[in-house]
Amino acid sequence: MGNRSDWHSWEGVVIRAHFHVKPVDGAYVEFILHLEPGTDE
Repeated sequence: MGNRSDWHSWEGVVIRAHFHVKPVDGAYVEFILHLEPGTDE
């Protein structure tokens, strides 16, 4: 397991969820959630 990116479109809003899982010193979990207006980028 490594990096995983999920893109979801909901009501014209782009939801970018980025999950970082790195087993360091036991357990290291990083969760990033991005919310931005739906645009063609």
